[in-house]
Amino acid sequence: EMKLIVAIVLLVLIEACICGHKRGRFRWEKRGKKISKNSSSKKSKHKDSRHSGSSSSSSEELCDHLFAPTNGTFEISGRTLGALAFFICDEGFVLTGDQIRRCTETSGGNLEWSGSDVTCELVDCGIPPGSNGLNISYNMTTLGSTAYFSCSAGKLLLDGDPITCLPSGEWSSSAASCCAIRDYIYYMPMDGKRDDILEGECPNGRIYNNATLDDGQVDQGIYLDGIDQWVDLGNHRHECFGDLELCPNGYTLSMWLYIGPKVANEMYYFSSGGQTGSSFGVALFWLAGNLGSWFSTRTEIWKVSYPGATLREQWRHIVLTWKQDEGLKLWIDCVNVESDTMSETRNVPNTPWNNVVLGRPNKNFAKFGEAIIDELIFWDKKLPDERIEDLCVAYDADPNSTLSCPTILPFVL
Repeated sequence: EMKLIVAIVLLVLIEACICGHKRGRFRWEKRGKKISKNSSSKKSKHKDSRHSGSSSSSSEELCDHLFAPTNGTFEISGRTLGALAFFICDEGFVLTGDQIRRCTETSGGNLEWSGSDVTCELVDCGIPPGSNGLNISYNMTTLGSTAYFSCSAGKLLLDGDPITCLPSGEWSSSAASCCAIRDYIYYMPMDGKRDDILEGECPNGRIYNNATLDDGQVDQGIYLDGIDQWVDLGNHRHECFGDLELCPNGYTLSMWLYIGPKVANEMYYFSSGGQTGSSFGVALFWLAGNLGSWFSTRTEIWKVSYPGATLREQWRHIVLTWKQDEGLKLWIDCVNVESDTMSETRNVPNTPWNNVVLGRPNKNFAKFGEAIIDELIFWDKKLPDERIEDLCVAYDADPNSTLSCPTILPFVL
């Protein structure tokens, strides 16, 4: 090795410059073998010591014998005054003690090695690094140890090869990440527009009055001007997306919402009905300075409302979760800010308004909401609280990421 060659050259040069002492030949020793001074016939009067650095009362002016540390080697220039010893550990071991020791004279006139004894300790990489929601398991952290990745329930492990503790004292690199298994029903990234069609992973939406794509929280979003622009996602009364009574496992709606500067008492951003006493469904709206949502069946309605003063003209991650026996929750930036567990009774046997729309109530062409809507996702079940928190972890890790993995959500969790 280059380090060893440099060390030998250095020792030769230093030894050559030490005046008044004999030059001994360098000798290489490994793993507990002692070094002897073969250039001199003089014998030391003291007993050999197996501890480097112990003092000597030798009249021959020799330092004690040194020994190579276990799992290491050393180079020595002799045992006379000024001689040097240079220690090196084998690959995968870390040196503790003084790497270079010199034969010196004590105040009492004896010769002894400077510094402290050398040991070679097995490399320890420490606790493996973790990120992206990964679970890491391992038994040891020393050289050659292996750590394994896993993901929590509902997530898929990608590029999850184990990592190993390397001789450098670092863990090998890994691209492991956890992605959510594709369990959603509908996903609209709001990134693609073809003529008047807003493209999504079923459904597509039909754009009215020239609504355009604008900068979104993730790539692009659909901008609705609050004047007359809206998007029709179609009739979904035959399924959970349009009828809560068809949601035995609950309902979850997630979106990024940028509320525009338009000032009005009442504006709508999402509606499948339920905003009046003559329909049922889900509505997300602005009412009297608050962001509100109503979830209603034919016989019950749940309501949540949150002050909107801090919500305007900035991106907010909005999630609505509902289950009949648990009630409605409003999440803003993955914090549950409002809940309604006690429904009010009602009686609405039928409704003529059945489409799911963005930007207005589904019953009339008024109360248009100005907003940019991005990353609309629907699940036909109530997601557990930890999944809602995972959504924020994913977006916070890389808010501009659109990583798409086979059969999974288009972002890393």
